[in-house]
Amino acid sequence: MDTQGSELLVLKGGLSLLKNFQYIKTEAADFESYKGCCLINDLSKFLNKLGFKEIKRIKFATRKKGGNYFDVLYERK
Repeated sequence: MDTQGSELLVLKGGLSLLKNFQYIKTEAADFESYKGCCLINDLSKFLNKLGFKEIKRIKFATRKKGGNYFDVLYERK
């Protein structure tokens, strides 16, 4: 999932459907890449409460001013 910083809003909007998912793959950053966007820690906190654990994180870009973009894979345990 790559929704330009609104990944957490999308997940919250689909809360009733997430019980049907075993895996979630999403893009996330460890800095505010868009004003008001969620960070990777925000996604992890939300998904952990639903029984998902991060199983893989791949950095695919680094911002010159600092911060990284990742593809993150979560699995329901």
